[in-house]
Order: sequence, then structure tokens, then C-alpha cells
Amino acid sequence: MKVLHFIDNGRMGGAQTLLSNILPLLPSFGIENRVVVLGEGRWLAARLGANRVPVEVLNLPRWKMNVMPDLAKVIRSFHPDVIHTHLFKSVMLTTFLKARGAIQTPVVVHDHQGFYPQNWRFYYPFPVRWALEVIYQRMLAHVERIIVLTKEMKERYEQAYHDVPSDKIVLLPNAIIYHKRTTECLNFREKYGLPSDIPLVTMVGRFAKEKRWDLFVKLAYQCREEDIAFVGIGTGKLFSRIKKQINALRLKRVFLLGARQDVDCFLRQSTVCVQTSVRENFSLYVIEAMRWGCPVVAMYNGGTEHIIEHGRTGLLAPFGRVQEMCTLTKRLLSLPEERERLSLLAYQKVLAQYTIQAVLPQWVAFYQNLSPP
Repeated sequence: MKVLHFIDNGRMGGAQTLLSNILPLLPSFGIENRVVVLGEGRWLAARLGANRVPVEVLNLPRWKMNVMPDLAKVIRSFHPDVIHTHLFKSVMLTTFLKARGAIQTPVVVHDHQGFYPQNWRFYYPFPVRWALEVIYQRMLAHVERIIVLTKEMKERYEQAYHDVPSDKIVLLPNAIIYHKRTTECLNFREKYGLPSDIPLVTMVGRFAKEKRWDLFVKLAYQCREEDIAFVGIGTGKLFSRIKKQINALRLKRVFLLGARQDVDCFLRQSTVCVQTSVRENFSLYVIEAMRWGCPVVAMYNGGTEHIIEHGRTGLLAPFGRVQEMCTLTKRLLSLPEERERLSLLAYQKVLAQYTIQAVLPQWVAFYQNLSPP
């Protein structure tokens, strides 16, 4: 079977990380893959290229409808059995081609973001949301399957798009590669002159609106009287703004480190990991923290509570309740046995459900069960 993947960009993110982890494993099951990146794609191209997965980077502008003939040409040259689309632009352009009859290949929509009204309200005004809902519903009539990441996402689809048969929506969770680090990690406390026993509270993610880094800053401010260091890892448009907020509040032990290739090292050294997103469909960062033994304190956001069971594999606070999150964080910092209990149960859950080894059979079965073109 030949599968052609379209994705909006190749920057490091959840969808890109998933592809870089799982596509190199599929040829062993007779599934050949090729990836087309519509925009900038250096990170993903490098990761997949190192594993001999062909990648074509088109470097297209954000929206350019006259690229349709070029996309159709790419599809015809590969003769795929399935077209697998990731992220919104790729989904819309490819399904438009299918709706116009330019291609006959079965199309799979892989929803990493939540393409339904409950999510769009965070990003678009009402007229835009309404138009997107109408257009997207029409496009879904031309796809073979829709992959979602959680049960909640499946329920949202069934509520928003009544014309889509339930058996067309497939639950396929994201996953991480289980590995053991063989190289030495940077000692963060030593590098920044911190006491060796100071607790580290870490958060990882893009500096984007939905991640609500402003709440991370407020958390650090609420806990400022405690002897705690806060570490933020990631990059994005809001990085400078968040840094200014930290400086304005004179928070001396809040460190923004930008993008890092050794995130696992910081997760292993962290005492608690936190997440303040307003919306998550499936957080690979939370999974990675659980895998590396860092107990997680997060806010209810529609997705993370499907990974974390409050009081068993982590702790959850109502969204926006920074003081409550601060209380939970300080509680964990003062109870090492509780941290160890949560970490162990979280680690066991990751091994059972969220590693590539656990979900790979589901991917193989998914492709094998698709109707032939």
C-alpha cells in the first residue's frame, strides 16, 4: 500500500512529531509513505530524511488556491492508494480537489487540532466560524475516514456534523517513542547557579494564544514566596510578550529557555510539570512528562483530562483557577511520596496506551481496513 501524506508545515509540533516517529516503522508492514509539506518544512524533512522517508517541501504561501494543479500533479506522480491529510490547510485543499473530481484517491482527514465550532471560537469571530463549519461539513462528504485523538473529539464531531456516519470517525491516539537517554544531560540547577535541592516547575509548549503562557506567569507570581524555580521551554510569536510580563513582575526565578533539543532532560530534572492551555486535543508534552516520571498539574481544557485521571495519574484544576493550581503544585512539592505514586501510575499508563509500540498495530490495521480505491 502507498500512502501520500499532506501537512501544512514541517515545524516541530505534535502532528509533525507523530509522523516522524511512526512513518519510518510502517514499511515493515508493506506500507510505503511519502510526505508533502505545503509550507516551510526543514525540521520534519530532516527527521524523516534521516529515516529514508521521502519528503517534498513546497514552501507555498499561507493560502494560494492556484496551487491546485501542482498538488494534483504530485498526487498523480506517486499513484497513492490513500491520501492522508494533516492540519487544516492540507485538509481543505485536498478535499477540495476530491470534491471537484480532480482526484479519485480515498482521502483521510487526521484532525490533530479540533475542526469543530467549540474549538474555532477560540480563534475566529462568529461569521468566520459559521463559514468554516459550512465549508468543512461539505468537504467531509468526500473523505473516506476522519481520525480523531480522543473520545471527546469523536463526540464533538457527532454533535457538530450530524451527516457524518459515526463509523467514519476513527479514534487513533497520538503516541511517543519509548527510549532511554544514553547521553549525559545538562544540569540545569548547576548551570543557572540554583541550589541543588530547589524544586523545578516546568512547562513546555509553543508560545501561542491557546497555550496561555500568561497563566504560567501568574502561577509563578502566585507562588513567588516559595523557594521554586519555574522553567518555560518553547518558542513562538508570544515569546517576547511573555518575557516582558515576567520582567514587569520582577520574577527572578522564572527562566524562558526557547526551543530545546534536550526537553527530556528538563522533564527528568523537574519536580512538577504544569500545563495552562485553554484548549488541548492531545498533548504529547503531557505524555512525555508522564513517561519521564514528572508528575503533572494541569487545567481542565477539553483534552488533557482524557489523559490524566485526577488524583491517580496527575492533578487537575479548573481552567483559569491559578490560585488553585498553585495550591496543588505546592502540595505536590511538599509530598515526595505522593509525587512518586502519581509518577509511577502515570508511567504505567503511558507504557500501556501511548507509546508507538502500543499504537503501531492500530495504525497498520487502520490502513489495511481502508476500502481500496
